[in-house]
Amino acid sequence: MKLTYNIKIIRVGKIKNKHFYNASKLYFDRIENICNIKEITIKEVKSKNFSTIINQEGKNIINKIDKKDFIILLDEKGKLFNSMEFSKVIDNICTQQKTPCFIIGGSYGNSQQIKNKADLLISLSPLTFCHELAYVVLLEQIYRSLTIIIGHPYHNE
Repeated sequence: MKLTYNIKIIRVGKIKNKHFYNASKLYFDRIENICNIKEITIKEVKSKNFSTIINQEGKNIINKIDKKDFIILLDEKGKLFNSMEFSKVIDNICTQQKTPCFIIGGSYGNSQQIKNKADLLISLSPLTFCHELAYVVLLEQIYRSLTIIIGHPYHNE
């Protein structure tokens, strides 16, 4: 079953580890079979000043946000959801003709400007993940949510 939903992910930095790349490709392809998904990779900013990095990456991310995007920022202080709740969040956003736009910041975090612009801050876990692993976990949870929405047996409750 193909949904008319659109999902966008904006992330800083390329996936360099082949295992993370393969896992992300697996879930990205599975999501593409259910709905439209777009990935935007922002180049990592190189500087010795962490503030410069965070602010410039933030500006580069904001330049990729559209008016229809419902901005969901991955943040360690964000709200935790179980998979059923997360699927309802995605479904509610999409049925309102909005695009869930997930943002994974760079190694040094997100700018205050992005945090202020976000419609929702979520946390994947109380643990901290490298951005490559966070991307894989996010993709798996988006896929799981979509299978819940369409009634596919991937998720066991």
